[in-house]
Amino acid sequence: MDLGAAFVPRYTWSDFFCDGLVFRYISDMPMERFVHLSADNNKFESEAVKKCRDTIIEYFKAYARKLQ
Repeated sequence: MDLGAAFVPRYTWSDFFCDGLVFRYISDMPMERFVHLSADNNKFESEAVKKCRDTIIEYFKAYARKLQ
């Protein structure tokens, strides 16, 4: 018998659900997200890299504000 457990994102993985799976919702646990951005200060950063970095930072700042 193959038994297992997994924490699966409901919306982004919904295409992978099948009849053999049983889902239980976890609603009393806080959700936290961690994103690690790193850069080599000795290398040149293009404007595209800077914009991408700033967009990611602003997105998660706005996300955190919504949770408060």
